[in-house]
Amino acid sequence: MPVFKDLTGKRFGRAVAVSVAGKNKQGGTMWNFICDCGKAFIARGADTACGKQQSCGCLGKERRTAGTVRVSTTHGHAKGGKVSSTYCSWQSMLNRAENHDGKHSTYAMVTVCDRWNPSKGGSFENFLADKGERPEGTTFGRFGDIGPYTDANTEWMTKRQQRTEASKKGTRLKLSEAKAKEIRQQYASGVLDQYDLADAFDVSQGQISHIINHKVWKDVGEVKDACLST
Repeated sequence: MPVFKDLTGKRFGRAVAVSVAGKNKQGGTMWNFICDCGKAFIARGADTACGKQQSCGCLGKERRTAGTVRVSTTHGHAKGGKVSSTYCSWQSMLNRAENHDGKHSTYAMVTVCDRWNPSKGGSFENFLADKGERPEGTTFGRFGDIGPYTDANTEWMTKRQQRTEASKKGTRLKLSEAKAKEIRQQYASGVLDQYDLADAFDVSQGQISHIINHKVWKDVGEVKDACLST
């Protein structure tokens, strides 16, 4: 069974989780959210955690009205409630930049170019046109692991390339026990695969694999059985 994750008080875009609303037919946890516009709504916690839903719907309406994004069926990467790995990487980039998700304080000064940033008139379509679809076995990284997210400063990278770029920065990427626990919980829920988690936590897929398989933080094992049963 998926491990319960308490989202109370956490922010996802414009939405803040308030309380558990119950379960859907598939057994997923539904949450009561309050949007920055003041409207209350109910959504699946996993959808907000992955960046699929970041408001009551007002954000999408604003973007469509402004002509910055087209409906999802035009690019096919967020269709029928499912998002592609490429779309998830784009969403993860937006969530990390400027520490929008509250989990990446070191990204507080990292920006996304206007062409890719919906709040600045950009769009996923522009991102897709510039970078193409995410190749299997890669995550989205910046050269030298520094600077803004722009076409010239980014690339789909293998885990070896990610390690190389991180080493150029002069700092070693680290994860806390709390984050290791969260990674195992999210993987056990089945919402994100290893590459999506690598994007979300800004580490290599190899690090994610070591955590999931208990090669590191072995004592953080309260969700080990859940992970192994998925």
